[in-house]
Amino acid sequence: MMKFNEKEFTPQVMRVLQKSIDYAYKFNYAWVESSHLLAALAEVPSSLAFTLLNSEQLDLEEMLIDIEDFSSQVKTKKSEIKFSPRVENIIEQAKVLAQNNDKNRVGTEHLLYMVLANEASFAAQLLREQNINTANLRKKLEQKAYLRVPERRKAVTPASKRNLSGKVSETTTTPTLDTVSTDLTKAAREGRLDPMIGRTREVERLIHILSRRTKNNPVLVGEPGVGKSAIIEGFATRVVQGDVPADLRGSRIMALNMAMVVAGTKFRGEFEDRLTAIVDEVTHDKNVIVFIDELHTIIGAGGGMDSVNDASNILKPALARGEFQLIGATTYQEYQKYIEKDEALERRFARINVEEPSEDETIAILQGLKEKFEVYHTVKFEDGALERAVSLSNRYMPSRRLPDKAIDLLDEAAAKVKITRKTNHSKLDELKAELKEEERKLQAAVVSLDILEAQKIEKNTQKLVRKIDNFPLSEEDIPLVQESDVYAVVSNLTGIPLQQMTKTESERLINLEKELHKRVVGQEEAITAVSRAIRRARSGVADTRRPLGSFMFLGPTGVGKTELAKALAESVFGSEENMIRVDMSEFMEKFSTSRLIGAPPGYVGYE
Repeated sequence: MMKFNEKEFTPQVMRVLQKSIDYAYKFNYAWVESSHLLAALAEVPSSLAFTLLNSEQLDLEEMLIDIEDFSSQVKTKKSEIKFSPRVENIIEQAKVLAQNNDKNRVGTEHLLYMVLANEASFAAQLLREQNINTANLRKKLEQKAYLRVPERRKAVTPASKRNLSGKVSETTTTPTLDTVSTDLTKAAREGRLDPMIGRTREVERLIHILSRRTKNNPVLVGEPGVGKSAIIEGFATRVVQGDVPADLRGSRIMALNMAMVVAGTKFRGEFEDRLTAIVDEVTHDKNVIVFIDELHTIIGAGGGMDSVNDASNILKPALARGEFQLIGATTYQEYQKYIEKDEALERRFARINVEEPSEDETIAILQGLKEKFEVYHTVKFEDGALERAVSLSNRYMPSRRLPDKAIDLLDEAAAKVKITRKTNHSKLDELKAELKEEERKLQAAVVSLDILEAQKIEKNTQKLVRKIDNFPLSEEDIPLVQESDVYAVVSNLTGIPLQQMTKTESERLINLEKELHKRVVGQEEAITAVSRAIRRARSGVADTRRPLGSFMFLGPTGVGKTELAKALAESVFGSEENMIRVDMSEFMEKFSTSRLIGAPPGYVGYE
């Protein structure tokens, strides 16, 4: 447990710290969290924090019920209860605040101020649930306690992080990181992330690695489109829901954009200063976990491949000490090309392989995402459309991976239906047009810094959004996305005629001889043998891991050997372009085989 020197704290603060331990023990917590600290501040009388919280009409009983909802089933001995890293950080910051205000001891006002300053904490969330504005409360505290709050390190803040007056809207312990990253836990709290279906094994493995003492930096490795980023979003959602171990509750998952870190660093040393500032902020705020998509981009970022000052070399020491928790995601190819080559960097990560989901798993994923697409496009999906999106994308888009390609098909089919099938709900269209106009006016008011007008327009905008969300639509008004729509989208993307795609496989295979004879005259024996072999392989009794068949066509030039192969590709796989042609006359010399199997090590083209 964190040791406290009584000379550093007022008697009221010592009672608050003891009371917070009592709350943690009462509700079966292994750690004293910020919520326990806030509850104790609201209960210990004869203090400025107690007076201020009660003046805001804080409902302590309701807050304690919310705290109990997240309690553990396992009872921890009182002597074993520790202060969480976040609470330790709050106490240390309170000491600094007291020193900056020429105080010898930390008072309840300093402790409360730092609790309020941690916007991502559970305590701040509990206050917001009771409609208590933490920013306003901090201002009142500054006025009543005459607090001098030092300005934080200046950082370039994008417009999205600023309020109407152009100032940063929230006090944060990670100002530099916030300007170049996205808070995934905040997005999950606001319902802006898509639900994650399945992937339980990968998320559990991710949690296990993050809970380790050393090498607690997982890296997700998989083909593009298999759902690596979706796993991180699913993990962020679990953190918000509290469905993670106690030491990960209250964590902030920050998606770092390396391009924004590099942007604007014109002179030598600027990039290093910015990245070092981010590392310092994450090191001091123990509840931040950084996520970097396309992890290989840290190699050479800010300094070139051979530079000692690129991002990877700056991060290595912090990763080795376990002070900077990082989750990465990259493809097999990029991992092998960049990460594996740097053994010192590779050994600091624990690898998690993310495989492509099966067709059944992908259908379940689409079922989970269906509602989001229906709300966005104002359409309905029939179940057959979901299954058809998976099967057709798997068959006609082999170069891409599930579930990404199936989701794209579904999205495009919904967009096509929405555009082509106009409905009669003109009132809804009027509301949407009115909303766009209000958003335009809001943007103009923000630019002109007319705060009162902007607040008025924002209220109107919120009313319109509620009207649109609650607008009654009958089943007849909502267009239906059917299997035929998915077929049409695939036909447009691949160029395969719609009539050929809509034929069932059994119809194509039964009439396979007729289809082949349209292009190859004669050759009855060869065509019959090939057709029987294809039908036998596609009947479902053959091993799916083996090829459909191996055929050797023998005969003089011009009798139709190549033409039969093209006709077979067109009839079975949709197009003669789905055939890879290797002309062995091009590989007669020994050295020319490198064009077939690749160059050996040491030669140009090996990598």
